Amino acid sequence: MSLSRINFTGTIAHDLLSIGDLQVVDLSENNLYGVIPDEIFQQCWSLRVISFANNNLTGKIPDSLSSCYSSAVVNFSSNQIHGELPSGMWFLRGLQSIDLSNNLLEGEIAEGIQNLIDLRELRLGKNLFTGRIPEHIRDCLLLKLVDFSSNSLSGRVPESMQKLTSCTFLNLQGNSFSGGIPHWIGEMKSLDTLDLSANRCSGWTPKSIGNLDLLSRLNLSRNQITGNLPELMVNCIKLLTLDLSHNHLAGHLPSGKLGIFS
Repeated sequence: MSLSRINFTGTIAHDLLSIGDLQVVDLSENNLYGVIPDEIFQQCWSLRVISFANNNLTGKIPDSLSSCYSSAVVNFSSNQIHGELPSGMWFLRGLQSIDLSNNLLEGEIAEGIQNLIDLRELRLGKNLFTGRIPEHIRDCLLLKLVDFSSNSLSGRVPESMQKLTSCTFLNLQGNSFSGGIPHWIGEMKSLDTLDLSANRCSGWTPKSIGNLDLLSRLNLSRNQITGNLPELMVNCIKLLTLDLSHNHLAGHLPSGKLGIFS
């Protein structure tokens, strides 16, 4: 069932998905409003793709989502959904992509994330999540994209994240992470984009960032980083965008790199 971008207006009927062995339901980019019925996913064992993105839906993500054993993609992004994440979501072991960004979701990100060993993309940005990044995110070894930006997460970025060696995109911008820029960040050698801007990070920039030779975008702006501009940047030969503004840095950019940054 693909009904994306057809100006579909109204609320979602509780029996909308009771029409057979659906594998795809895509109602994205319409004018749907109101709550998602609690029981809507109860018999959706075959659903692989679920997208209600870019509507005006409210209420909570239904607990019946846990019945979607076959789901690989779940996308409720860009709505007005609130409340905590349903605990059953962390038992959908086949999930490869979760996009819940740009909502009003709250609470902590559960340690149950360790069950999602096939997860490739995790987008939880622009919500109201609190607490810390769960240590067991290390078990999601296939993660390529992690976006926790614009929440209220705090504490240190967990060292366990260095296990995510397949990750190319890490966005932790706009939270309250504290402590130094992690020295182990250089272990995430697949990183193309790293954004730790608008946090409370302090101390020196670790030399290990120089190990990220695939890095093209680095944003550490609006923190409390001190010291000299790191010469280590000369090793990041693919770096195209660098923002270190609004910190307490001194010195000059390495002369060999001047002119390529934007």
